[in-house]
Amino acid sequence: MVFSDCFKQFVVVKIGSTEDLHREELFYERLKAKRVAGIPKFWGSFQEKGDDRTVYIVLEDVSSPISDSHPTMEKWMSVSERDQTIDSLESIHNAGILHGDLRPSNLLEQRGPDGIRTFKIIDFHLAKLVKETHEEHLTPKFVRARKSEIAVVNSILDRWVSRDQKGVNTFERQDAGRPN
Repeated sequence: MVFSDCFKQFVVVKIGSTEDLHREELFYERLKAKRVAGIPKFWGSFQEKGDDRTVYIVLEDVSSPISDSHPTMEKWMSVSERDQTIDSLESIHNAGILHGDLRPSNLLEQRGPDGIRTFKIIDFHLAKLVKETHEEHLTPKFVRARKSEIAVVNSILDRWVSRDQKGVNTFERQDAGRPN
């Protein structure tokens, strides 16, 4: 596989066992094929000749987790940024995938060259695929799991939510003060 286009930007190479990463690779391939937004660009994978135990997955570098301890993370988010993050999760679900491991370290902030932030969902090694049929997406088990994942992401993002005095939603870290 030729990766020349991916090296025009920073990339992350995830290294792991064949068994673990081939599974994750299948989820990234499915999400890429379904044109799901809100995940890192998946450039592909490779193995070194003669090493059948190790896989390398090449992804777009999205290096800032949503975390109080990360020095570059702004302590607020806008309504549109929050909506974009929830929409990304719903797109993943619409592709028939349950993430299975949503937590702050798997929700990453990315700042584009124009300074605009987007949020990406990463790490699909515990993901589950449901059947391809639309009816499978409507089973009570899938609907419960989907609602549970959305609730988890909402609880993570709610740490950044407060209401201003007019009752209009603004998004910011509750203990961080207002953005400039």
